[in-house]
Amino acid sequence: MRYIFLCLLLGGIKTAAQVTPAEILDQLAANLIQQYSKDAKELIALHTDKTIYRAGSNIWFRAYSVSSNGYPVSVKNKIIFVELVNKNDSVMDRVLLNEDSMQFHGSARVPDDAKEGYYQLRAYTKTIIQQYPADIFTCPVYIINDKNNNAESKPVQNDGEEPLIKFYPEGNNLINGVSCTVVYTATDKFGNPIKVSGVVKDNNGTEVINFSGTGIGKFSFEPYLKDRTYKVYIKRNNAPELTYPLQEIRTDAFQLSLQQRTADQLVFRVALGDSVYNKKAQSFLLGISSGKVFFASAGSGMYMVKVPVSNMPHGIADFYLFDEKKEMVSKRSVFNENNSPKINITTDRQDYITRQKVNVNLTITDNENKPVRAALSVSVTDNKLTAGPSSLHTADLFLMLRNNTGLTMADLFSNSDNRDLVAVTLGNEGHFPGKDPEIKLDRNFYWDGLEVKGSVKDKQNIGLANELVTLVPDQVNTTLYDSTDNKGIFSFRDLTFYGTQRFYVMVPAIYNKQQKYEIIMEKNPYPVIHTASSFQYTIGSSLLQSLAEFKKQHADSCITGNSRLNLQQMAVEDAGGKKKTNVPKKGLSSHRITAETLDKLSLSNTVDAVKMLPGVIMMNNRLTIRGGLQSLNGNLSDIEPLLVVDGVPTNAVSVVDYLNSIPPSNIDYIDVLTGPDAALYGTRGGNGVIVVKTSNQIRETKNNDGKEKQTIIASGFYKTQPFFAPPYEVDVVRDAAFTDNRATVYWNGQLITDAAGKTNFSFYTTDLKNDYIITVQGITDKGELIYKTYTVKRR
Repeated sequence: MRYIFLCLLLGGIKTAAQVTPAEILDQLAANLIQQYSKDAKELIALHTDKTIYRAGSNIWFRAYSVSSNGYPVSVKNKIIFVELVNKNDSVMDRVLLNEDSMQFHGSARVPDDAKEGYYQLRAYTKTIIQQYPADIFTCPVYIINDKNNNAESKPVQNDGEEPLIKFYPEGNNLINGVSCTVVYTATDKFGNPIKVSGVVKDNNGTEVINFSGTGIGKFSFEPYLKDRTYKVYIKRNNAPELTYPLQEIRTDAFQLSLQQRTADQLVFRVALGDSVYNKKAQSFLLGISSGKVFFASAGSGMYMVKVPVSNMPHGIADFYLFDEKKEMVSKRSVFNENNSPKINITTDRQDYITRQKVNVNLTITDNENKPVRAALSVSVTDNKLTAGPSSLHTADLFLMLRNNTGLTMADLFSNSDNRDLVAVTLGNEGHFPGKDPEIKLDRNFYWDGLEVKGSVKDKQNIGLANELVTLVPDQVNTTLYDSTDNKGIFSFRDLTFYGTQRFYVMVPAIYNKQQKYEIIMEKNPYPVIHTASSFQYTIGSSLLQSLAEFKKQHADSCITGNSRLNLQQMAVEDAGGKKKTNVPKKGLSSHRITAETLDKLSLSNTVDAVKMLPGVIMMNNRLTIRGGLQSLNGNLSDIEPLLVVDGVPTNAVSVVDYLNSIPPSNIDYIDVLTGPDAALYGTRGGNGVIVVKTSNQIRETKNNDGKEKQTIIASGFYKTQPFFAPPYEVDVVRDAAFTDNRATVYWNGQLITDAAGKTNFSFYTTDLKNDYIITVQGITDKGELIYKTYTVKRR
C-alpha cells in the first residue's frame, strides 16, 4: 500500500497503548482503502455530440465506464444498455453495446415523427438496475420537429411551486464561536434550479445574515451555543414564508473546513466543539482519490493543515477526519481540476472559409511530458446552433451530480466556485429524489449476453416438447442446437452478432416427416424503467438562444430525409437554378439490381448478386468493373471500384468482404456506375462505383419452391454506422447548390492515440459562418479522465 505522509503534526503525541500517530494513520488508511474497494461500483456516463437534434437524425454518443469512488472496479458487465425515451418512458430507440468486447461508441436514431420537446437518453447495466438503480445515467436531449411542433419554447417558471431546499454545513457540523459555512441547494421537485432569497435568524429574532442565489449558494456566520438556535427563513412572492431549522451546535463535534485554495495548495482548518477543544483532542486526517491515499496528517486541538495540490489526482478527492477512537467525525470533499494528462490541440490554419478542409492534430502528455495512450470521443459542433459544452468531462459531471443536492442542470457547474459548493454536499449520503426509480423486471430476461428465444408449435398451436432445434445464422457457416422444453420453448444464449440478423430455424424430426410447424419468436422482456416521467426539464436561457438559431437556420435539415442518401442529386441545381447535365438522376444508373430481384435469386451472399451485373468480374479474388485500372505500384486493391453504402463512401480493404457483410435481404438496391455516372465521385470513381442502399428492416423471403422459410429476425449489438458528411473532396459535390447547415460537423467516438500520444482527424467546414467548438473527452490507459475544448475560427 502506497500513500504519502506530506504533513505529520505529531508533536510527540502517543496513545495510551504507546501507538504512534503514524501507526494509527497506517491503520486508518488500510481500513479506508478496504472500504473503498468494497464500495467501488461501475457507473456509466455518456458523452453526446450535442444536446439539440432534429427529428430523423442520429444522437451520437460514447459511453464511459468509471468507478463510483475511484477505486478500480473488479467486476464489470457484459452489456451497456442505452435508450432514448420520451416523457412517458416509452423507448424510441434502444442500443446494446458489447462492453465485454470493449464496444463503447454508438448512435441512437430519433424517429422522423418525434414530437418537439425534451427527451431523455439513459444508460445502465445489469448491476446498476439490480443493485443501485438510483445511478442510472440520464441526460436530457431536445428534439426539434418543424412538422410536429407543439412544444412550449419559453422558459418554464417555477416561482409558484414550493421549492425543495436543503442545507449542508461544511464538514457536517456547526462549531461554536468560529466562522462556519453552510451550502444550500434550491430546486423544484424535478431538480431544476430556482432562485431563492432568505435570512438566517436566531431564536431571539435577530437577523444574522441575508443570502440569495439560484440553484446553489452559501452563507457563513459564527454560531454561538449559549441559549441560541438558528433557523433559515425563505422569502416567497405572494406565498407564505418557509422556515428551516439549522443543525444543532454540538460541544463534542469536529469540523473540517477549507479555508483557502490556491494553485499550489489547499489549506484546511480543524475546529473542535467546546468539550473536545478543552481536552486538546487528537485527530487524524486522510485524503483519498482515485482509490489511493495521497495525504495523511495528525494533530491535536484546533490547527491548520496545508495540502500540496501537486500530489492530488484529478477528480473528486475525499478528506476524512478521524478522532482518537478511529471514528470518522467530519468529511470535506473537493474537486481537483488539475493534474490530469494534458491535451494539446492544433489546426493547420488560423481560420477557414466555407467547405474547406480542417486538419486537426492531438497530442496527449502527462505531467512529465511523457506520451499518454488514450481512447477519445471527439465532437465538432457549430457554436451558435448548439448549447455550449459543459466545462467538465461527462463522467466527472455525473460523479458530481449523483449526490443528494438534486440539481439536474449542468450549466451551474460552469465555474469552479459552484463546483466547490457541490463538493461540500458530497459529504452527505443519499440520492435525489430520495428513492430509486420505479422499475419492472422480468425474471426471465437474460442480462449477460444476446438471446434468441422462441417456440415451436404445431398446426393446432400446441407447443412441441422435447424436439431438437437447429439455428443457422444467415451467411455464417455454423449451426447451433437446442431442445424445446415441455412448452415447446427453445433458447439460444450468449450469441454475438451486430445489427439485424436473420436466423434459419429447423426442427429436423418434424421437417423430415413433412409435417407443418410454426416458429414463433419471443420478444426480449427488457426492463420497464420510469426515469423520464419523474422529471420535467426546463429550457434554460442558453438553450433557448441556441434553439432559436437552430430553427432559424433549419439546422441539420441537410442530413435528414432523402438528402444524405441521394448524393447524385446534390449537384442537380447550382445557386442560379441551372441544371448540371453531367450528374445522373436517381434511377438512371448504369446498371441496377433491385430488392425484388435479390429475393427471387435467393443468393447466399451479396457478391454473387453483384457479379451478375454486366461488366463485373472477379480478378485474383478482387471484385472489379471491366478489370479495373491497376496502379503503378501493382497493388491489386487499387483495381477495385469505390463502394458507397447509404451515400457514404467506404474505405473498405476488401470490397468483397464488405459486400458479403450485408445480407441480401437487407438491401433495397445495388447500382453499378461507370463512365460519366461515376464521375460524380472524382478520381475515386475511376474504377467505377458500386452504390448500395440498405433497408431499415430485413425482408422475409421464400424458398424457390414457394414454401415460407422458418426464420427469426433478431436485433443484436450496435452495428457501427458511418458519421455522414458531404464528400467535399469531390469537386462536383463541393460546388453543389445546397445549404450545408449541419450542427454537428464531425464526430468520432473511437479515436485512439498512438505510442507517441498522438492522433489526428480532419473535417470540412459547412456553409454557416459560425465558429466551431472541438470537444475532446477521453480516458487514459490508467483510467484517468481527460477533457479539452478548442475553438475553430470561421471567416
